[in-house]
Amino acid sequence: MTTHSELKQRLEKAMITLQQLPQSAHTKPIGYKTAWPDMIRPTKRGAILHRGKLLLTPNSQYISDCYKIIDALYQLSDMQRTLLSARAMNVAWQVLQRRYNRSRTHLNRLHSRALTALEAALNNNAIQNSK
Repeated sequence: MTTHSELKQRLEKAMITLQQLPQSAHTKPIGYKTAWPDMIRPTKRGAILHRGKLLLTPNSQYISDCYKIIDALYQLSDMQRTLLSARAMNVAWQVLQRRYNRSRTHLNRLHSRALTALEAALNNNAIQNSK
């Protein structure tokens, strides 16, 4: 059984891993274009790292954990899924308060319930995969 803080760390690692995965023309959203060549992107990553953000090099363990979390997230409601992913990407509570028109206390309670539901979904997926 994992604690909520461990689950939050796993979610943050999964979101960072998802952002760090290489993108090709087939994995980008429609209409998304960049003029930056691939050789400049590592320089941008180095600048981001210098500013203090955590940078992970995605390995197979992080990627498989990311996929497990994504599978479990799809078993949750839309509100829970967006709230968990927004907080994992460090979206401020004030932005979420304006978006959902709810107080921070209520959103925090919903976030805690969503973490509990995610833990149950992860455990359910682990049981199904072991069969």
